[in-house]
Order: sequence, then structure tokens, then C-alpha cells
Amino acid sequence: MTSSETIDPIELMYETGWTDGLPVVPPTSEKVKEFVIASGGDADTLIAELPPLGGKATIERIAVNAVMAGCLPEYMPVVIAAVQALMDSRFNLRGVMCSTGIHTPLIVVNGPQ
Repeated sequence: MTSSETIDPIELMYETGWTDGLPVVPPTSEKVKEFVIASGGDADTLIAELPPLGGKATIERIAVNAVMAGCLPEYMPVVIAAVQALMDSRFNLRGVMCSTGIHTPLIVVNGPQ
């Protein structure tokens, strides 16, 4: 997404189903690049394959979601660690994601930098 688009980017994200109506920050190329750099890794580094469909959580895709969620670039190491924690077999993310119920993971981070 580029910042020069004439259509309202927040409305576009809602209409395409990228958000459920909660406020989001448009993930411009510049912002995403800033977050990738803050991660200390390469954009196409694969962090996880997420169930149930095997979506590829690369550093760049994690950065896009972090930008949209309103994170700061310095949060990237914690956001990446959260994705890795979800993939721990003891958590059983596949079981959560394939349930017929309305379950979803929630991670709360608190404390000093």
C-alpha cells in the first residue's frame, strides 16, 4: 500500500476484510520497511507457517500486521517472539484455529522495555 492512494486507505482495508472495523494504521511501504529493519532480520525470513492453511508468517508480513495494529518499530522483537510462542506445540494453535467455537489467542505484554 502506498501513501499516495486517492481512496481512503482505512476504508479500503475495511472493505477488503483486512480489519473488522477497529482502527488500523495503513501499512505503507515506508512504515513496513522501518519495522523490518527494527526486527534485525530480512523481510523474507520465515518465522512460522500458521495453521490451519499454512500461511507464511515472514518478518515482512508480521511487520505489516504490527504496523496495522499500531505497534512501534521497537516492538518487533516481542511481536516476533509472540508468533513463535503461538507455534509451540504445547499451545496447540492448530486445535485453537480449527475449533468450531469462537476461540482466538490473546497475548498481553507488560513491563519495562
